[in-house]
Amino acid sequence: DLHVRRHSFPTRRSSDLWTKNNPEEYFKKAKELNANGKIEQALEILNKLISSPLREKALEEKNLIGKAFCKNARQKTASFYTKALKQKNNDDKKKLINQAVENLSSCIEKFESLEEAKQAETDKKILLEELNK
Repeated sequence: DLHVRRHSFPTRRSSDLWTKNNPEEYFKKAKELNANGKIEQALEILNKLISSPLREKALEEKNLIGKAFCKNARQKTASFYTKALKQKNNDDKKKLINQAVENLSSCIEKFESLEEAKQAETDKKILLEELNK
């Protein structure tokens, strides 16, 4: 029967990756990448580890990265906003506020489910209101 033949081979699942690879090594690599500022690459590995036996550790690490990333983004935003308020030229002020909004957007896009991203969303709305004045 053609139907049976077409589907008689095993399919690959994301969890199959961990039968041949050591998730602990990948986890260490993700932490190392994060420590070296390579957040995107670390997150890519952690997302793969979610299908491994290290699911909980990967999710925890991903959340730690997200919290630190968003905290940093909010601190940079505060700095941009403080500088913006001191500007006499309205175009310069708007430019700095736009940079602040970009910082927050990055946090929101990467870590939307975290509480820190929700705080960043609130901050972003305030900044956008300021831009529209």
